Amino acid sequence: MHDLDSILAALATNTWPAEHHGRALAAAALSLAAYEGRVRDQGTPYIEHPLAVVAILRDELHISHPETLIFGLLHDALEVTPSSEPEIAIRLGCSFVAELRAMTPDHRLEGRSRQATDETVWRTKTRRLSSAQTESPELKAAYEVLLGERDRYRTSGMALT
Repeated sequence: MHDLDSILAALATNTWPAEHHGRALAAAALSLAAYEGRVRDQGTPYIEHPLAVVAILRDELHISHPETLIFGLLHDALEVTPSSEPEIAIRLGCSFVAELRAMTPDHRLEGRSRQATDETVWRTKTRRLSSAQTESPELKAAYEVLLGERDRYRTSGMALT
């Protein structure tokens, strides 16, 4: 069972500059709300997946940039709970939501079943993300991890519906 403290610990906020602690607390609360009661196909609580992504970014890629780790934590929030978008925008800003929307398949944002044309739209979206010039090399690395994770999931036979 996760709570605010365990999520803040996973983000390693104790190593962050103090000015980022408010955003970390907001992101932790948003993640609990967005992923609450959600279960992945494997039967695990959904929150385990974004926490694993944070661990990969932090421990394997040595990313310590607070905003990138927050992005890793909330990368699936709009996919599993599209209704969380307004609250995320209020607490973390519209530009943060724009980044999340860029990582979320359109059919999930629209709350509809996947259609034949969605794969082409998704490929266009991901190509744009992979070639984007971002201000942060860490955010670019996060995109690559998350896009690779989505591709592995899609090709494993567990394609999103």
